Amino acid sequence: MYSRVSSEEQLGGYSLDAQLRACRDYCRSKDWPIVAEFVEEGKSAHTENLSKRPKFREAVTLLTSHGADVLVVHK
Repeated sequence: MYSRVSSEEQLGGYSLDAQLRACRDYCRSKDWPIVAEFVEEGKSAHTENLSKRPKFREAVTLLTSHGADVLVVHK
């Protein structure tokens, strides 16, 4: 699972806790085990620079190195 939020998104009801809860509930509804959770706070969601998203980079590395099928992301 990967969750991230900017200060602006938190004000809109997308806090990290809310995202994690929703992702965990979704995984439970599908009977999927949660292998890892990656949580990242950011300033802006509009960047393709992975150096500013180290937790996302870790998630992708885990997925590709272990042949996982799904990365659950809120929204």
